[in-house]
Amino acid sequence: MNVLILSAGQRVSLLKAFQKELNLYNSGKVYAVDANPWLSPACHIADGFKKVPFANDGGYVKAILSICKEWNIGMIVPTIDSELLTLAENKSLFDDLGVHLIISSLDFVIIC
Repeated sequence: MNVLILSAGQRVSLLKAFQKELNLYNSGKVYAVDANPWLSPACHIADGFKKVPFANDGGYVKAILSICKEWNIGMIVPTIDSELLTLAENKSLFDDLGVHLIISSLDFVIIC
């Protein structure tokens, strides 16, 4: 299963933890996206990275879905609060692709 870390930024430890576990079983790669991946240390240690728009941009979900298809992503790990509402509102689109989005329900995200 390939994993996608959103807004990777400086989350090097998180990315390395996923890489370590997946490497133990030779079962996938860890990719990263960020609005400015060239300044993101985590993007530089990922198995691949891409630039994406900010979560409040109208093209954000489309960009993430496209990346999921291209890299055969099985799980997405969001890392910042500003992504959560957009992702929760569009969870069914990820479900339709068979991508497990690590996120609470829309109702819970709205409350929080």
